[in-house]
Amino acid sequence: MRSRMGHTKAVSVDWDAVVAAGLYDPASSDADTRRELIELLASYGATIEQMVGAIQIGELWELAIELVYGKTADMPARELAQRVGVGLEVIESIYRVAGVPVKDPDERRFGERDVELVRGLGNVLGGKFFQYEELGEVLRVFGESVGRIADAAVAMYQQGAYQRMMVSEANELERAKLTIDRASDALVFPQLLTALIRHHISDAAERLQATQVQGSPSERLLAVGFVDIVGYSARASEVSMGELFDLVSGFENRSLDIVAASGGHTVKHLGDEVMFVANDAAAAATIAMDLIDAFDNEGDVTPHGGVTFGPVVNRRGDYYGPVVNLASRIARQAVPGEILVSSDMASNLVDVDGFETFPAGRRMLRGFADPVKVHTLIRH
Repeated sequence: MRSRMGHTKAVSVDWDAVVAAGLYDPASSDADTRRELIELLASYGATIEQMVGAIQIGELWELAIELVYGKTADMPARELAQRVGVGLEVIESIYRVAGVPVKDPDERRFGERDVELVRGLGNVLGGKFFQYEELGEVLRVFGESVGRIADAAVAMYQQGAYQRMMVSEANELERAKLTIDRASDALVFPQLLTALIRHHISDAAERLQATQVQGSPSERLLAVGFVDIVGYSARASEVSMGELFDLVSGFENRSLDIVAASGGHTVKHLGDEVMFVANDAAAAATIAMDLIDAFDNEGDVTPHGGVTFGPVVNRRGDYYGPVVNLASRIARQAVPGEILVSSDMASNLVDVDGFETFPAGRRMLRGFADPVKVHTLIRH
C-alpha cells in the first residue's frame, strides 16, 4: 500500500484475534472493505487494542490520523536525552516550558526533529545569543503561539475537511485513505511556516528599531489602540454553533486585515475587542477609524474605541504600562462610532493630514488618580 507518506510495511494480521475482538465479521456485507481497512491501519502500526479503543470512542477509520503522526515519533524521552547527551530532567524541562509536558518518559512521542531541536537550543545557548532565562521566555512564547496555531488548524480541519467527508458517501476505507493523505499534507505545514516566521521576526526587529526608547532597552514608544465591536457577543447567543464559528472567524479575520493594511500589529482579541499597536500616531488613527467604518454599518453592532501614544513594555508578545491601561479605559468611555484619544496622541496628530482632534472633556478613570483629558478623533 502507498500513501503520500511513502511505502508502508507489509504486516501479518492475526485475523483470529481480530475476529475475537469484534473488529471483523467475515460474513458481513462490508467484510472486504473492513478487511482492507484493518490491513491499512496495521501497516501503519495499529494494534488490536488501538483499533478496539478507536471504535469505543468513535469510528475505526479515525485512528488513521493518529497513526500517521505516530510514524514520525518513535523515540521515548529517555532515548532522546541519551542521543543529545543530556539528562532526562533537561528534556522534561525544555518541553514543559514549551507547553508539551513529558507525562511518560517511556512514551514514544519524539523523533529526529526533536534531536535537532534540542541540539539547536544547545547551540543557541553556547553562542550566547540568549541566556538560559531568556531562552526559556522565548520557548514559552513559542509554545503558547504554536499551541494556538495547532488548535486553529485542528478546528479548521474539523469544521472543513472532516465535515465534508462525514456528509459524503465515502466508505470507511476511503475515509481512512483520505485522512492519511490529508494528515501527510499537514506534516509538511510546519516547514512552510519557516518563511513566515522569518518575515515576522524581520518585521518585529524593524518595529523595535523604530520604536525603542533611547537609554531604556525595555521600553518602546508606540501607539496603542483598543476598538470594541459591541454587539458581536450578543449575536453569538442567537446563532448555531456552526454559524458562531463563521461569525467569530469573520470578525477576527476582518480586524486582522485592517490592522495589517496600515502597518499595525494585532496584539490580541478579547471577546468583541481588538487590541493593536502601531509605530506612529497616523497609522494608529487610520486603523482605529477603518475598524469603526468596517463595522459601523452592521445595524446592531456599535463600535467605539480609544488610542494612546507613549512608552510601553513588551513581554511575551503583549504590551504593558500606563499608556496601555489608558487606551483600554478611554475606549470604554467612547460613545458608539467614536474614537477617543489621549492628549499625547492628539499632539502627535497635529500635523497629520486628514485627521483632527477636538477636546472631549476630562474623565475620571479607574487606576488614574487625577481626571484625564481626552479628545475625539475625526477623519476627513
